[in-house]
Amino acid sequence: MQAGAQSWPRSLNAFSASINGRNIVLVYPELRNANNYTAVIMIVNGAVNERLEADGGTRGEIPLERLEEVLEQIDQIGDDVQAKSRSAFQGDDRCPS
Repeated sequence: MQAGAQSWPRSLNAFSASINGRNIVLVYPELRNANNYTAVIMIVNGAVNERLEADGGTRGEIPLERLEEVLEQIDQIGDDVQAKSRSAFQGDDRCPS
């Protein structure tokens, strides 16, 4: 398995969220048509893009060294996504805990 491939299932597990559920999107309205699985992948991808300072369409232009540098940070990125999501979920009974 590639490095970082554990970030999205780890996020689903951290919130006891089912793959096909739709409760994660309750705090991410821009992802409202996505299930939890798709939402977490999109959220983690967005966080990686932020770290790369790129949008999804420009990743091919990023030097390999920079990609490797951010890949080494994937665990921290996953932790950051979980912390941000957990904060957004607080107080909303419809969301995973």
